[in-house]
Amino acid sequence: MHDTKGAVKVLEKYKKWVKRPRVKKIVGDKGYRGEMLKGFVRRTFKAVMGIGENHTSPETGFVPAKKRWLVERGFAWLSTHPINGIHIYA
Repeated sequence: MHDTKGAVKVLEKYKKWVKRPRVKKIVGDKGYRGEMLKGFVRRTFKAVMGIGENHTSPETGFVPAKKRWLVERGFAWLSTHPINGIHIYA
């Protein structure tokens, strides 16, 4: 399944689980580009979909993305503690 379709499924489950979600912005990597997901996020949450930038290059070397650890920590937590039938496996 493509990342954008998987994201829609996860976000639909999230919306059912949280009565009044207060999402303002969802940030993903290049795999989440496209109008389908952007439109879904706008219609469903009245929020914006942003694509994070990759600053790593041959000239600069590896540059970690700001706040990426928040996402990775969240996925690690969700993968070991299923919530209301939501399981995320990397």
